[in-house]
Amino acid sequence: MQRCRQMSPDVARCRAKTIQNLIQGFGAMIEKNEELAKVNQRLKAAKTKVAIEQRCNRLNLIATLPPKPGSGKTKPSRQRIALGVYANTAGFKIAEIEAKKLGVQLAERAFAWQPLAENTSVEKEMINLKKKEEIKVMTEKNEQLAKVNQRLKAAKTKVTIEQRCERLNLIATLPPKPGSGKNKPYRQRIALGVYANPVGFKVAETEAKKLGIKLVEKTFAWPPLAENMTVEKAIAKFEKQYFTKRERNDKSETTYDTSYHYYFSKLDLSENISESLLLNCIHATKPNTRSRVLCCYAMKNLGAIADINIDITLLKGSYSPKEVNPRNLPSDSEIQKFVELIDDPAWRWVYGMMATFGLRNHEVFFIDHETLINQGICYVLEGKTTSGKVWPLYPEWLDFFSLQNIQVPVFERKTNQHREYGAAVSNKFKTMKIPFTPYALRHSWARRAIEMGLDSRLAAKQMRHSHSIHVQVYNAWLDDSIHQNAFNLILSNPNRPKPPSLDI
Repeated sequence: MQRCRQMSPDVARCRAKTIQNLIQGFGAMIEKNEELAKVNQRLKAAKTKVAIEQRCNRLNLIATLPPKPGSGKTKPSRQRIALGVYANTAGFKIAEIEAKKLGVQLAERAFAWQPLAENTSVEKEMINLKKKEEIKVMTEKNEQLAKVNQRLKAAKTKVTIEQRCERLNLIATLPPKPGSGKNKPYRQRIALGVYANPVGFKVAETEAKKLGIKLVEKTFAWPPLAENMTVEKAIAKFEKQYFTKRERNDKSETTYDTSYHYYFSKLDLSENISESLLLNCIHATKPNTRSRVLCCYAMKNLGAIADINIDITLLKGSYSPKEVNPRNLPSDSEIQKFVELIDDPAWRWVYGMMATFGLRNHEVFFIDHETLINQGICYVLEGKTTSGKVWPLYPEWLDFFSLQNIQVPVFERKTNQHREYGAAVSNKFKTMKIPFTPYALRHSWARRAIEMGLDSRLAAKQMRHSHSIHVQVYNAWLDDSIHQNAFNLILSNPNRPKPPSLDI
């Protein structure tokens, strides 16, 4: 018979703590389910014919609704409306209010899907509430993390906890990983895989103390190198981790497809992943290009899945965004002239929006129409980078292009991804025989901003990219005439500082 090993007090306490943490996590989940059930009971009692569901950590409305525009369906069906709010106390209140509003619309037969890419003031209000709630939660997490690290420092564990995205890691000076090629201990992180919530912080603190004890007793050791894995398995593991760290939506999927999947698809899925395989894929791209840089990062991240460390410092080359030659851009009078080539009022509106506000191809479909109508300002709600407002450098173009008479073109598309909108705009410019690309309108807005003396940091913010990128791309446009204009503006300011007295 095998002898039963007696459980040490430390192990027993650790297991008891783990069980307690799990119970607390389940308790929080049960509370949310109960709150959701109560809200739906109230909605049912009020005969709203609308229910609320929780998917992941967000709330949606569910009701029998008419077909969406462009869906091809003719009869009402059970559909959901994403609210974009979290399943918490504030979120449940917002969801219940929106459910009642929708119930009234359905009872009065006044509900209608909005035109494509249109946003209402209600949605803006929900976005603002969501942002405030997220800031509050983030502040609470930061405070809790600071308290945990203070306790670890006081206990002299020589281990700290960090939060990356929504997950927690341990950081400490650890011996080199097997196969790293290094021979001295250095600062490294250990991914715990737990979320930054009350339960996660408790688990992380427990693990930090365990690691601290191992470091003092010099008993810490990295596990052996991972066994060989196929490219297919490595890609599947990377994709899972990639979308664990961020919400899976049209924007993130587009980024994944263009920055990772495109380069992964060049590998043989059945081969075992190796350093030489990844390096061959990198060398197949043209040096000092954007493709080389993206391929380097894709292969480096894929290699990390199998503990393969690739140094891309020299491989990625010296690529930087190309400067745009202003001589190749249409003049503002030409931009006004070529709109006559467009017969469709909706596409004339797209052309005018891009010319007036320097929008990217897809962004014209994701703007707040109320801000445009009421203030004459373009508020981009989502796009390649961040949301933001753009002011028209020619306010007269609002009337010239009839921009406040909003007409969004409708066209067939398979998904709601930004690249599909962008491709539709590019193709339409070709069929309409516009003698320049849609992006030329964006670059022309940047040229106009420089010529009018708009501060480069403000221009970069309105174009929704970094100031460094703005300078890299458009710095060549700062010729003598631009400097002279800026100098003349300074001299024409009656309140400019004067030199000290020149009396001798």
